[in-house]
Amino acid sequence: QHLWVGAGRIDAQMLPATFVTISYSANVNSLQNVSAGGLTLQEASYDSEQAEHAIRITASTTFSPHLVNESRIGLTFHNEEDTPHSTQPSLNVAGYFVGGGSPDGAASSREKRLEVNDDLLADFRAHSLKAGIVATAFFENQSVPTNFNGVYMFGGKEALPLDENGVPTSSTPVFIDGLEQYRRALLGFQGGAATSYQVATGLPRIRYTLLQTALYLQDRWKIRPNLTLMPGLRYTFQTDPNTFGNFAPRFGVSWAPSASKKSLVITGHIGLFASTIDALVTS
Repeated sequence: QHLWVGAGRIDAQMLPATFVTISYSANVNSLQNVSAGGLTLQEASYDSEQAEHAIRITASTTFSPHLVNESRIGLTFHNEEDTPHSTQPSLNVAGYFVGGGSPDGAASSREKRLEVNDDLLADFRAHSLKAGIVATAFFENQSVPTNFNGVYMFGGKEALPLDENGVPTSSTPVFIDGLEQYRRALLGFQGGAATSYQVATGLPRIRYTLLQTALYLQDRWKIRPNLTLMPGLRYTFQTDPNTFGNFAPRFGVSWAPSASKKSLVITGHIGLFASTIDALVTS
């Protein structure tokens, strides 16, 4: 296994009222002979390279003492490439060894995740407003050719006993284990047929795109020194599966029995909440 990680960050004041942060991080992990060991021979293993690169930009702009905007954008790449040592059919001799090609095949996964978040904070008189949008886009391209090279299974069976030349020595079947069954298959002797052969067919590639977006508006309204109302509304939607009717109103109240002494504050919240369906579930 070989692993390297790296990260960098730049902070800059681009304009008199705008402060920008740019960061980059990388994580690259190279693995060799994955799944080898135990009963699995090296020829049936594979090499894998997993890499993740992330770029994030944050910008904060102060328009006035009462108006601030915060914007964030992030782009993440996650790639994985699996390279089998052999593309021959997989071979499983029960209780003895697993050889041949890797049943996982030449698998690959390329994922991109784009996140955009923009918040506007406004404070004037008795109101403190916060509004914004959060959007996330997933782009996924996978190739999963599991068992596309075929799997021969030698699990043992009943067969006639043979001499060293493959001639039956009796008409009464006996049980032979998977190793003897495999030996007979190599020599072309009677009773050497595999217990089973499985192979997957079709298109092993998956392409998937998902968009999730949420918009919100929240107000903190101080109508009296000891009474604050907190109305809000959040709306979310996503594609694949398509769901668009997710309005979620919220309301809160904070009250102090005494306007002069606020040692006791009673706060209550009520609202509707909706969560998105994760990309791992829908893909």
